Amino acid sequence: MSNAVLNEDSVKFALSRVMDPELGNDLVSLNMVKSIKINDGMVDATIELTTAGCPLKAKIEGDCKQAIQSIQGVKDIKINFTSRPIPIRSEVNLPSVKKIIAVSSGKGGVGKSTIAINIARAFKESGYSVGLVDADIYGPNIPSLLDNYNRPNITHDDKLIPVEHKGIKFISMGLLLEPGQPVIWRGPMLHGVVKQFLGDVIWGDLDYLFVDLPPGTGDVHLSLCQLVDMEGAIIVTTPQQLSVADVRKGIGMFRQMQVDVLGIVENMSYYHHKKTDEKIYVFGKDGGKNLAEEWNLPLLSQIPIDPEICDNSENGVKYLMPMVEKIHNILESKVSMV
Repeated sequence: MSNAVLNEDSVKFALSRVMDPELGNDLVSLNMVKSIKINDGMVDATIELTTAGCPLKAKIEGDCKQAIQSIQGVKDIKINFTSRPIPIRSEVNLPSVKKIIAVSSGKGGVGKSTIAINIARAFKESGYSVGLVDADIYGPNIPSLLDNYNRPNITHDDKLIPVEHKGIKFISMGLLLEPGQPVIWRGPMLHGVVKQFLGDVIWGDLDYLFVDLPPGTGDVHLSLCQLVDMEGAIIVTTPQQLSVADVRKGIGMFRQMQVDVLGIVENMSYYHHKKTDEKIYVFGKDGGKNLAEEWNLPLLSQIPIDPEICDNSENGVKYLMPMVEKIHNILESKVSMV
């Protein structure tokens, strides 16, 4: 590349070798290179980020400069950044719900639904009115974890009345199916159910509506991002690298969809041996903590492997109570920055 002539094409080719760390593709393929100007060896390039607060901006800038510097004749480089305008969402209007927050993970088996229940309980016990949507249509776990399979009532205009459990309103496909009945649906049908669970449920006045998402980054996640304007997402992981690698993709997906990631909960962080007072790191140590540092995100909680949580999925609330104030402060700081 050192023999290349300095022009727009050679700069664009150089930038095609720079990867966006969040999205896993190069800047040119992602249509993030918006302009290239060259004047007497001075290269001025504009890169459009997925979000103005991209925590990896410095890395992208450094990688761009390194790639362009390899072209013969380059005297100086300036990288400008813009961000994509926030897309119009709110296909579903929920005027009585103040804040909608997703609870997500790119990996199954990390205890995400248990964490979602305990997050909802922690906010409820802190004095907020709370609802919970079980958006895992294929594998709805919330009714089983709560041991509550009461059928929701339906109004004369076909609206669903959510089931209440200890003061938390919730809805789930598991309340509408017969036990063991499978769900075999394609994307458009999933979109319709998510839309119904949000817009056709009489939630009443809520401070927070938490949405427990399925594993991965599929149709349900995209539908939620398209249907409502969310305050953000809480990401759940376990410490091992296999989980962290999948969760990293989930963070990238939310960034791309212009949804703020509020922080990371590391579940199954360690086992506390009561006799020796030793912490045993069954699944490795600090995977979620390191991920939070990598993305410049708050580490909201590190939850140990606790037999009480295994016996009762709602017994983990004690570990998440301190998180309530953190989330509240994060959301308040977002409002003050607008």
